[in-house]
Amino acid sequence: PLHRMIDPKVEPLFRLGDAAERLAWLPQQYTYPTWHRWAVYGIRGVKLETLTIGGVMHTTEAAVLRFIERSTPTLQMNPVTPAEA
Repeated sequence: PLHRMIDPKVEPLFRLGDAAERLAWLPQQYTYPTWHRWAVYGIRGVKLETLTIGGVMHTTEAAVLRFIERSTPTLQMNPVTPAEA
């Protein structure tokens, strides 16, 4: 599948090392090694989108939201009918 990539002309960049501060709204705070691991190795086959500028990795809030959406497994809901309950 074709995935959208960071557009630095539209999405404000921040250094990966600043992710915890910039993404304080997340329910759990992650350290730089975690963000770096997600960017380099990924999770569940999904990598965090980054751009490297001057040897420094950058990402965006929109890229993090896409990463969360793509790496979160979807639940297969099997509704229970009243007769089965």
